[in-house]
Amino acid sequence: MDIFLEIALILLIARIGGYLAAKFKLPEAFGALIGGILIGPILGIVEFSSEIKVLGDLGIVFLLFLAGLETNLEELKRVGIPSFIVALAGVIVPLFAGYWFSILYGYSKITSLFLGGTLTATSVGLTTSILMEMKKLHTKEGTAILASAVIDDVLGIMVLAIIIAIKRSGHVSSTELIILSVEILAYLALSYLLGSPLIRETLRLAERAEMPEILTSVTIALVLLLAHLAERVKIAAITGSYLAGLIMSKTTEAR
Repeated sequence: MDIFLEIALILLIARIGGYLAAKFKLPEAFGALIGGILIGPILGIVEFSSEIKVLGDLGIVFLLFLAGLETNLEELKRVGIPSFIVALAGVIVPLFAGYWFSILYGYSKITSLFLGGTLTATSVGLTTSILMEMKKLHTKEGTAILASAVIDDVLGIMVLAIIIAIKRSGHVSSTELIILSVEILAYLALSYLLGSPLIRETLRLAERAEMPEILTSVTIALVLLLAHLAERVKIAAITGSYLAGLIMSKTTEAR
């Protein structure tokens, strides 16, 4: 099927699914998800391709950017510790439950570790979409849920890195783990501390330039840049786009 026809079909089915779900007082994202399963794996009308993946990646990156842009930083600071505890539980419980259930079903220890590790990942995009739809993103609970989901993703990446190291060498390399931790912390610190003034000044200059849509274009470029840098240090692009939203939320251009 032609890629343009596929995109048109995906958009229509997602909206129809969302509408029907809302009629049954369910989240619209649930209806879109069921619609995707229907036209994808079940009926095989739309095949998952590199083009669809790129569009999906862009969608989730911008969704998390908008979530960061609308996050109350003061509220985020207040829920920091509870969010971290929730995220930690969200990694430990699925990891160990997945591991032991896999062992019970006869899988090897390393395979069980990988199965447990995959269960630590959360659907941050789905969580964000539902919170926005319910108008709960700005609440204390919504901020705590979203923050814990983002932290969970970072911790999940570290868990998978440890499991891969065990698979390769039979033991955990403390050096690799330290390097990964330093890279992640350095990215977060530099992006926020050094990136904040640079991004604010860039947006200010963009708004002063009398060119149509230049602020939007520059903003998109900055979001994609932080998403790219996040991928380079082995954490999810959505973490970078959410961070971009947080940084820009403090600017006068955030409107």
